[in-house]
Order: sequence, then structure tokens, then C-alpha cells
Amino acid sequence: MSDETIAASSGLLAALTGKLQVNNINITARMVIMVFFILFFSFFCCIYYNTDFLKRNMTNNFQGNKTYIGTQLSPDVSHLTYGKANQTVDKVGCGIVAVYNALILCGKSIDFNDLLFSMEALHMPWMFGLFGTKPFSLGRVLRKNNIPYKKYITVRRFTQNLPRKCAGIVCSWNHGFRGIHFYCVYYSKTENCIYSLNYYNRNEPVRTDSSVFSQMRWIVGYLL
Repeated sequence: MSDETIAASSGLLAALTGKLQVNNINITARMVIMVFFILFFSFFCCIYYNTDFLKRNMTNNFQGNKTYIGTQLSPDVSHLTYGKANQTVDKVGCGIVAVYNALILCGKSIDFNDLLFSMEALHMPWMFGLFGTKPFSLGRVLRKNNIPYKKYITVRRFTQNLPRKCAGIVCSWNHGFRGIHFYCVYYSKTENCIYSLNYYNRNEPVRTDSSVFSQMRWIVGYLL
């Protein structure tokens, strides 16, 4: 191979190497810009969403009297919005009401608005809140509030252990399997019976029995 050929090959290789280095630099720069843009956009969305939540709910903040909420149709909370879909509590807020009542029954002092915001921050709304709360996500907010709990997928085990716990949360299909519903239950040792909150549209606990726990419609239960 002649010296001219070697020199030409070396020049071509150097040119290609330089081009590759330039391309690598360009790709790296683009990746850095893309990552920066994603982080900035995420930060902006977070700030906007949190600000939007405060605008939506601060003017009608339910401070509560540290007692239970009988129904999600209560005028104190029914108008509050939940999730990015801005659905109101009276339509999709049964999960929040159930968790709130269970925490109150277990002696936890908590503000309803703070709980709603916390559940949103923990990504618990189902499909942006269109379908309420994800059935198997309640452990996130219970752990955040340092509440021990156990999850049950069978009615029998849930019913057996309910008398030994301060409260329970049930998620089941509505009649006709048209959507899901959360409600809170607790066992009264003095009356030897079960009471439910927000299972019926009442402003007070309703005496009931385990027959409301249908295994066919059962999704999951939590005991605290």
C-alpha cells in the first residue's frame, strides 16, 4: 500500500471519527435538553396541580368536627373535587369518606381536605378520579398515617376478624356490577352488631349485619 493511500485512509478515518464525536456530542446535548425539559415540565405540572387543588378546595374547606361523615352527599364535603378529572365527592368520593371515617374511628385526628389532597398526591384516584379511588391502593394512605392494617380478599376472614379491630373498609361492586363503592364498618361490642357508614344514604351509622358482605360482589376489605 502506497504512502498516499495510507495518508488518504488515515484522513478519512480521522474525518469519520471527528464526525462521530460531533454526532455523539449532539446526541448527548439533545438528551440533556430533553431531560431538562421533562423535569421542568413535571415540576410545572406539579406546581400547577397543587395550586389548582388549593384554588378549587380552599374556599370551601371542610374543617370537620373530628367525627364521622355519614354520607358522601353531606353538604360539608359533597362539592369538593377529587382527581384531575375534577369529579365531586358526592359522585366519586366514597373511598375518601370511608378512609376518613375509619381513621376517625381509630382515634386519628385528621382534616378531610388534607386527606383528600394526600390521596391525590399518592396517585390513588382511578383514571384521574373518573372511577373514584383504586380499590387496592388504600394501603398507601394508611401507611402514611402510621395505621397498621391488613387486607382481606375473602368475606369470611374479614367478618371473623372485624370484632377485634377498631374499623374496617369495604370495597365492593354495586348491585348490577355498575361501578364500585367504598364504605366504612365497625363492630359495636356493647350491642354485639355491625354498623356501617356511607353504605346507605344516612347521616348516621346504620346498624347492619354481615349479610351486606356479598362474596360475589366483594373486591377487597381492610381492617385497621
